[in-house]
Amino acid sequence: MSTKEYDLIVFGATSFTGKLVVEYLNEKYPDLSWAIAARNQEKIDAVKSELSCDVPSLILDSMNMDDIEKAMKQTKLILTTVGPYQIYGNDILAMCAKHGVDYVDLCGEPGWMYDMQQHLETAKQSGARIVHSCGFDSIPSDLGVFFLQNLAQEKFGKPVKQVKCRVRSMKGEFSGGTAASLRATLSKLKKNPDFFNVLIDPFCLCEGFKGPEQPRDNKPYHDDVTNEWVAPFFMAAINTKNVHRSNQMLNHPYGEDFLYDEMFSAGPGEAGEKKAQAIAMYNPMLGDNVPKPGEGPSKESRDSGRYDMLFTGVDNGEIKINVSVKGEGDPGYSSTSKMITESALCLLFDCPDLAGGIYTTAPAMGQKLIDRLEEKYNEEITAEVENTKADLVEKVDNYLNYVVENWMKENKLAIQTGLRTEIAEDFMNKLKDVFEESYITVPEGKTDLVDELADTVDDLEIKLNDTTKDAIEMAEELEGYKRDAVIREASKDLAETQVEKLKGLVEKIDFEDEETFTQKVATVKESYFTNTKITTTGEEVADDDEAPIQASGSMATYLSAIKKTANK
Repeated sequence: MSTKEYDLIVFGATSFTGKLVVEYLNEKYPDLSWAIAARNQEKIDAVKSELSCDVPSLILDSMNMDDIEKAMKQTKLILTTVGPYQIYGNDILAMCAKHGVDYVDLCGEPGWMYDMQQHLETAKQSGARIVHSCGFDSIPSDLGVFFLQNLAQEKFGKPVKQVKCRVRSMKGEFSGGTAASLRATLSKLKKNPDFFNVLIDPFCLCEGFKGPEQPRDNKPYHDDVTNEWVAPFFMAAINTKNVHRSNQMLNHPYGEDFLYDEMFSAGPGEAGEKKAQAIAMYNPMLGDNVPKPGEGPSKESRDSGRYDMLFTGVDNGEIKINVSVKGEGDPGYSSTSKMITESALCLLFDCPDLAGGIYTTAPAMGQKLIDRLEEKYNEEITAEVENTKADLVEKVDNYLNYVVENWMKENKLAIQTGLRTEIAEDFMNKLKDVFEESYITVPEGKTDLVDELADTVDDLEIKLNDTTKDAIEMAEELEGYKRDAVIREASKDLAETQVEKLKGLVEKIDFEDEETFTQKVATVKESYFTNTKITTTGEEVADDDEAPIQASGSMATYLSAIKKTANK
């Protein structure tokens, strides 16, 4: 039985993603024995204060072997968010392999992962379970293919030969570590050009295994199987390698001739082609909103993020099965912080029989991690639904109160008149009853005053109702004129088809007043008729001018993004 002080240590707790990991652990796992680590005590204290996190902390510098050795004696697992890993991860991983300490990271650096295979035998001997790529790269891809092939085995008795991953939608920003890792890779390539052959090989992590030539993924094209245009996905360079690594480590349950690619889904027809071309020209590593170290998007922005990836199983050119992987929250921040945390806990508590070695997520945790992620996702969805219900009830109540109050104000005169009418009518009816009960008659030839008064009241009530109806109709007609005027003004720069589309989109929007309605129409117009871009973020890393390198496939896209970033 282990006598280690902590179940895990979060290394890099003061980074933006590290803070999200600390926040998640602090909220979801109050009984866990854990600690946070970073290089600066002042920053550690600030994080603990900000998150109201009362857990132990320690100073850990990835370049200081004394710090690393101390951490190895205190914990069962190291969760590290400190990248680029090829700069800051070498000694940490090596010491985990040596001392039998479990390890998880967010690595998207295939070259460094290839180099770390040198510690494989050491990890096997010590019992250390080292698992790379436990974030958005590459859990959705790795576990998505794993789940699809298991389902295909159940349905058809065999795996499908090919899986196409299509990114249907994505909203979010990627951490500065992504861009920093790419730049660090470029720097290494300049020092060692032979390393390029490793990076372009989709099977470079497969310990000597070489599969068939993989589908091209560096240019837009029309996919005849799915009948849509597709464009290069900038994370395919790492995800495809991890998927093939998992297939090799699981003893090729997908087949030794397995084909896999990842692309953005752009849609069918001419519009799909134009969208695919635009995506291919877009460099996600460029932009003016690149956060500095420790910075990142707001909570509101992170919470509004999402991703939707479709995995299509194909045999003999025919679609056999579809599986989708969806996530709520910014992929590079919110979703990633949850995935690496649950990966660490799954490795610690759900995989007691897993032998030491260097893994990807599918062979290390597989269905156990899928179950854990689905459980946490359902818990969050349930909580969100309940919160939404409560919020809606409150808003509806407030709105109804507002409507009643305004109706009372607008109809004050009518209400008062109506009450007076009811009182007068009641008085006249009772007066009539008194006359009749007392055998009082009105002389012949005279008007029945009581009946006349009652008739007068009825006439006045009818006139009041007619006047009120006319006023309502005039108000509705005036509102219609104002709505049309606002829509015409907003539609000046739109095509005729777009004008009709805009009219349909704003048809159900309530007209409170002209100014508010104008703002709402402008918002709908901007949201619907403006193209959406995926924003990525990264840290600044200075590089020398790169030598021209010839590449194809996903690596061409990969290097193109790097080159454009370096030139920027």
